[in-house]
Amino acid sequence: MIRIALVIAWVFLVSGFANQIQAQENYSIGQVIAGYKEVQREIDATDEQYQRARKIVGDWFTRVNTMTREFREKFPQAPPEANDRAIEDFIAKDRAALSEVFLPDQMERLDELANWAATNRYGFYPWLTQKESQKILGTTEGKVGNLKDEAESLQIEFDEAAFELRQKYRQKLLEKLTDEQRQKLKEILGDPTKLGQPSIKF
Repeated sequence: MIRIALVIAWVFLVSGFANQIQAQENYSIGQVIAGYKEVQREIDATDEQYQRARKIVGDWFTRVNTMTREFREKFPQAPPEANDRAIEDFIAKDRAALSEVFLPDQMERLDELANWAATNRYGFYPWLTQKESQKILGTTEGKVGNLKDEAESLQIEFDEAAFELRQKYRQKLLEKLTDEQRQKLKEILGDPTKLGQPSIKF
């Protein structure tokens, strides 16, 4: 699992969209098809289209892992630029094959879904400030700095709201327990704490 995560991070980094926080905040459409079963509904694909796409994409993460390992074994001294091209070729080949399956409007929606998946997985601010997004939006470095300050403040507010919401829904479960059971949990857990609470990127 750790190895896969590292490979994915490396793929993101060399795919040409690395951003200021040292994490690539973009998905390929192949990755989206492999990772989200809701894609078929989102792009209004037929069963035949979806099955053909799944066959093309296969186990996307295993394919990336295998491809990068074999490339490094074959070209151990290859410069970073060569790695970049290998990843770009991998993604381009998937895209070319998928374009034979889906209609143009479906491909366009897949691109949108890939961007949405990135914002939901890594956070809106990191995606918004990656180099590719900056180029499209014409965002200046000064504006990025202002966005960072605002994002940090909003993240604190978001985390506080998430904590309160978590307690609200946990309370709904506690109401299904007996008074004795709730008391036992109180003895085990004590008062609510933010210790260990994940910071979910908004």
